[in-house]
Amino acid sequence: MQFQSTGQIAVDNVLIVDGIKLLPVVFTAVGNATTRGQWRGIVFSAQAKGFRGVGVEGSSIKHLVIRYAGAGNTAAMTFAKEQPLLDGLIIEAGFIGLLYQATAVTIQVGCASPPSSALLSDQQPT
Repeated sequence: MQFQSTGQIAVDNVLIVDGIKLLPVVFTAVGNATTRGQWRGIVFSAQAKGFRGVGVEGSSIKHLVIRYAGAGNTAAMTFAKEQPLLDGLIIEAGFIGLLYQATAVTIQVGCASPPSSALLSDQQPT
């Protein structure tokens, strides 16, 4: 799936991505993007349902590759409250990989280009 520069996936309920290891789902920018931040990424609102256990309705992301997300220095994937099941997630060439925003703390997981090990940091909200 390809996204324009202002494109994003806004999740207010449930998002299911069900790729397989040998054939993952790919979310990327339109065209021949080669730089970070070409589209906005995935944003889970405070109303979105995170993973709550097997057989219970909630968001699940399996074998997804997110490329060139993070327009405007945003994260490739942002969680406002609950987070989905993440299995086989790869984030390539983004400004920030994952961003979890809670009332008291913000946690960022960095993203390198090309992909390498992630950086984890705690920051107080601004």
